[in-house]
Amino acid sequence: MFGILNVMALTWAQKRQAMYITGIVIFFLIVGLSIYFAFFYNRPTCFDGKQNGDEVGVDCGGSCERICDEQTRTLTVVWAEALSVIGTRYNVVAYIENANVDYEVRNVDYEFTFYDATGREVGRRNGSTFIPRNMRIAIFEEGVDEGTPIVRTEFEFTSQPEWYIDTTPDPQFRIEDKHISREETNPRVEATIINMSPKTLRNIDAVSIIYDDFGTPIASSRSIVERLEAGASQRVVYTWPQPYTVGEKACQVPVDAVLVVDRSGSMNDDQLDPPEPLSSVINAARVFVDQMSTDDKVGVVSFANSATNDQPATFNHNDVKNKLSLITILGGEIQNTNIKDGIRIATEELNGGRATTSARHAIILLTDGIATRPLPSGSSVENTEYAEQVAVEEAVIVRNLGYQLYTIGLGSQVNPQFLSKISTTPDHYFEAPNSDSLSGVYTEIASSICKLGPKVIEIIPRLPAEEY
Repeated sequence: MFGILNVMALTWAQKRQAMYITGIVIFFLIVGLSIYFAFFYNRPTCFDGKQNGDEVGVDCGGSCERICDEQTRTLTVVWAEALSVIGTRYNVVAYIENANVDYEVRNVDYEFTFYDATGREVGRRNGSTFIPRNMRIAIFEEGVDEGTPIVRTEFEFTSQPEWYIDTTPDPQFRIEDKHISREETNPRVEATIINMSPKTLRNIDAVSIIYDDFGTPIASSRSIVERLEAGASQRVVYTWPQPYTVGEKACQVPVDAVLVVDRSGSMNDDQLDPPEPLSSVINAARVFVDQMSTDDKVGVVSFANSATNDQPATFNHNDVKNKLSLITILGGEIQNTNIKDGIRIATEELNGGRATTSARHAIILLTDGIATRPLPSGSSVENTEYAEQVAVEEAVIVRNLGYQLYTIGLGSQVNPQFLSKISTTPDHYFEAPNSDSLSGVYTEIASSICKLGPKVIEIIPRLPAEEY
């Protein structure tokens, strides 16, 4: 009995001793850790040159403000040009696209390199810039003069972009009332910039770019708007000391044109025999063909539920006029309006082996109604919004190929906003109130294709980084 109690007493003593020892160890552990964290431990940060914490890369990604390069889409250099001001003096522009929806570049270095007609490097210009998210911007350098004509310009980024996430609302601008005057002497461009943002914006860098009929940049300048109140507008003016250098006259360059004609059911609503307005459209299109030179190719595409290539592009203009006369409205099922397919077939013809590589390429599309085809995949319900959207996507392909897309809206049942949107520029959209006006419209388009001079004005506003 006494032996059992002695063992139990010894066990409790050992337990107390273990508790004391544990307490001492914990005490010294706490003291030691406190000293370590206070004097020796470096907490992971986004600026310590190490990949630690929740970072995706070294000091980027995760909870870091800076974004890793591998998380972004590469900046695209769309084009870079030295654009003549006077003599050997140039304004230099690089047109850059940042396709990242939420990522901006806080700072990146760049370099322009200039070459003469022999391919010899004649100069360089360096700088650094901020690039907002999800935008196309113009990097502009003024007054480059290397004492010799610059015939080729190269542009490259010379440092790694510093990417940062930005989800705050962007400043919003609207550009209105663009106008060119004095083209033959001292060109002058005017435009109105409207601040659509809810706050005052400062130091707006507004670069203007002028394009010729071929979509080639021919001139550029810059204007600074120091302060623009919310909702306010300001007129900006750009001037040049001599006419733009446009290059070869458009009429001296062959044209490959495809006439795209609507043959949907509504094209006989005015009269059945002969069908009107289809007959008037065909006659007016024949007038257009007669204005083309012997060096120009013309083709014909017609569309309703789908499109057909009725006449591949050819120098034989009589064949073209004959094929135009054979366009009819098909019987049977209802014939709807598939503008997307009309553009697609015309683009394939111009982009195929029959086209003249060195020619200008133009598509002239006429419709008297709204887009109703194609239908969304798996649906049998008409959806105009979808039909217009896929036509817009097809028009982007045309624009990216450098082709001109003209549209004609016949009558009052068209959507002018949509037809203007798919045109190369709003000036490429023509309204024909009735059939009697069609010949004049086709004649004006034929003249526009051959017109020499500036065609498109683009104004690109951008704010300094601290304003975003």
